[in-house]
Amino acid sequence: MQPQPKRPTILQSILVAVAILAFVVVLSLGLGAIGLPAWPFIFFMFFMTTFSQLSRAGWVETFVGGLIGLVIGLAQVIGTQLFGATAGLALLAVAVLAGLTLVVDGRFKYTNKACLFTLTAVSSFALFIPYAQVLPVIASFTLGAVFFGIVILVLESRAKGKAVTRPA
Repeated sequence: MQPQPKRPTILQSILVAVAILAFVVVLSLGLGAIGLPAWPFIFFMFFMTTFSQLSRAGWVETFVGGLIGLVIGLAQVIGTQLFGATAGLALLAVAVLAGLTLVVDGRFKYTNKACLFTLTAVSSFALFIPYAQVLPVIASFTLGAVFFGIVILVLESRAKGKAVTRPA
C-alpha cells in the first residue's frame, strides 16, 4: 500500500488560488491590450490544468476538441455574415448535428469531449459575439494552446533532465 500524498495546508491552497487569480487578471489585461478576448484562453487553461493535467496527449485532445467546439459554436456568426440570418441558423444546426454525431460515434479520436461540448455551448451564443470577434476568439484560444504547449515541453524536458541525473 502506497502512502497517501500529503495534502496542502489551507494557507498553501489560498496562496495557489491567489497566484492563479493574479495570473488570470494579468493575462486578461494583456490580452485586452492587444485586442483579444480572454475567455477562450481561460477556457483552454481550465481544461488543460483540470481535465488534461498538463500532458502532451491531453494538450492535443483539448486543442482539437476546443477548436472544433469553437468552430461549431461560431458557425451561426460566420454563416450569418456570409449568407444571411436563415442560412446562419441552418449552418449552426448542421454543424452541431454533424459535429456531435461524429464525436458520439467516436470518429474524432483525439478530442476532449467535455471541452468540445462546453465551447460549443458557450460560443454558440452567437447573438452576443459580433463577426469581427470570430478571429480574435480563435486567436486567443490558439494563443492558449501555444502557451500551454510550451509549458508542457518545458515540464517534460525538466522531468527528463531529473531522470537522467538521478543515480539508478
